[in-house]
Order: sequence, then structure tokens, then C-alpha cells
Amino acid sequence: MCGSDGCGPWITPALLGPATLPGFYRCPDPHCLRAAAVVAGRISDHDHGRNVPGPCPWVGVRVAPGPPPCGCGPYITAGQLRIVCHHQGHPRGAVTAISCPGGCANLAPVRDGRIGAHDHCPWAGVAVRAIGLYPPLLTAPQ
Repeated sequence: MCGSDGCGPWITPALLGPATLPGFYRCPDPHCLRAAAVVAGRISDHDHGRNVPGPCPWVGVRVAPGPPPCGCGPYITAGQLRIVCHHQGHPRGAVTAISCPGGCANLAPVRDGRIGAHDHCPWAGVAVRAIGLYPPLLTAPQ
């Protein structure tokens, strides 16, 4: 299964939007107020610019133009998202909608484990895995 052998969540640079400065992009977490650097192919620590306590759940996510050695497509986890809706409200049920990391105004549908088409968003098709604690705000250190 993808995610083993250190694969972990990963996204393409196009999903981060245009660079504000060379190597700096808009973080997918709406609580990050400053640009995040991509260093050595991963989103670097940028907690200095958050409007909520706790670390950014996107720090360490791989950013690459192509798949890792395991060959999996881009995917993220529920623990990286602000809002996650489950089938019939059951916390272990299938994810049915999310707050889009692309900053879309409405919830994005999730169908067959992938973000569905919405608002001409480039995040459509990215897989969402229901792993990790969420929402990140509730898991912030005290």
C-alpha cells in the first residue's frame, strides 16, 4: 500500500498555486498567513505566520512534479484538512466532503476516495485518506 516505505502524502507544485517569491508558495492551510517555502522537495516549517496555535499540518508534505518510487498518485490525509465530513456523520465512515485546500468557497465533494470536480479547482482528483487526527486545531499542543 502506498504510504509505506516513507512515501507519505505528496502533491504537485501546481496545487500550491503561483509562487510569491522563488521557492515560496501559498500554504494549503487557510490558517497559515505567510508563504511557505519548499525546501528539498518538502513544505518547510512556517509556523511563525499562523493565526491559530499549533503546527501546520502541511509541514513535511512532499512536493514533486512526479510520483515517488512507489508510483502512487498525489494524496493527502484527513488530518491535513480544516473540515472533514463523513458518511452519516460517523467519525470512521467514508469521507464525503472536505474543505478544499485550494481555498474554494464551498465544501468539495469526495467520491471514491478522491476530491470531486468543483469550481474548476486543480485539486479535483487528488486522493483523500481518512487517516490522522483532525481537525488540526483540536490536536494542537497545549
